[in-house]
Amino acid sequence: MNNNYYKVLQVINILIEKYNFMQISLKDYESFSSVEAWLRNENDPNFSLIRVTCKGASSSQYDNNRIEDYLDYFKCHRDNFLDIHISNDEYDKQLEVYNYLNLEDAYASGHNVFNIYPEIYACVRNVDNIDKEYDVLLKNKNRILLQRFNERFKINKSKPIITYIIIALCALLYILKMVLSVNYSSTIVDIALGANYNTFTVGLKQVYRLITSAFLHGSFLHLFSNVYSLYVLGSFIESYYGHLKYCFILFSSILLGSLSQIIFNSNSVSIGLSGGLYGLMLVFIIDLVIKGRRPITTFLPLIFVNLSINFIANIAWMAHLGGMIGGYLAYVCINSERKKDMIILYVLFMIFVLFKFFTIDKINPFYKTSDMEVIKLYNDIGLKKYSDNLLIRLAKVYSKFGG
Repeated sequence: MNNNYYKVLQVINILIEKYNFMQISLKDYESFSSVEAWLRNENDPNFSLIRVTCKGASSSQYDNNRIEDYLDYFKCHRDNFLDIHISNDEYDKQLEVYNYLNLEDAYASGHNVFNIYPEIYACVRNVDNIDKEYDVLLKNKNRILLQRFNERFKINKSKPIITYIIIALCALLYILKMVLSVNYSSTIVDIALGANYNTFTVGLKQVYRLITSAFLHGSFLHLFSNVYSLYVLGSFIESYYGHLKYCFILFSSILLGSLSQIIFNSNSVSIGLSGGLYGLMLVFIIDLVIKGRRPITTFLPLIFVNLSINFIANIAWMAHLGGMIGGYLAYVCINSERKKDMIILYVLFMIFVLFKFFTIDKINPFYKTSDMEVIKLYNDIGLKKYSDNLLIRLAKVYSKFGG
């Protein structure tokens, strides 16, 4: 182990442990017998970006292009950048365009940061057993970085309870559907259990169907693909955002997906969790992949399958689009710096969409035979009073909405 490499690690360790910096790169330039590390703390009021290298200060003039690339990428002004060299090499300060600090054992020169990072002046020292000390420092650095990463990105080991509850609910409703489908068609059972269906959702103002329809599925393959997608995407996002924010994203996606299906399509029976999944998928892509927090390759097959479904006949693609919009709006409300303003805009947008929903003045077409079968199902399972009342209300719906 090169002694200068070890001293670089000493400085890195102090900056991470004492001053809350995150290591963003560590490169070993073998051809120059040098190591270079970059650290960032966007909340540090003095230096948000620091480079630590064992090259002499005079070498900075040869690294300008690479340094400028880092400054541009992290939108860091030169005044907020500190270049630390494990060296006592001095050179003409007129050539120095960055704040720099030379450090060696019992030696320091350049920019005075003693009042900001006093520990780094004492950390650079020679040791007898470099390999042993190197292992200790490396393990300590990695432990702190892992803990910091988990705290910063809210990744924890808590179980995604909401995701598990929704999966269980979908499974139970599918079993109930299979039992009822012995005597009734699958579509009739779906409507009876809460499918999104204009005659009931709009006509009877059974608004709860905008949500309950998400937990119903048409086939075992439909159920399996959706709950698997929810398990993969939902459990990760729930752990990342927490239960409440996760619910906000998911149910915002479900609601707007169902409303889109109602407003922009003719009367049809729509079920499934796809609208919510598309919202989760968009949030995942924006926040976890584009920002580099998780590799997209891990979830690429899942995303490809969900996107490909749109090209299958009889798929409610409007619900998928609405779900993505709902997920994006929820994401903006959660992550925007102007959170209150975004929440107000979100509420106004939802009020507008709900207004469109409540002012629908025509249902086309009506399926009166199917509606009577739903009423018969309710009556057969012991809900006679409810079915009789439903029959009266449906007659008014047919009259009002042009049936």
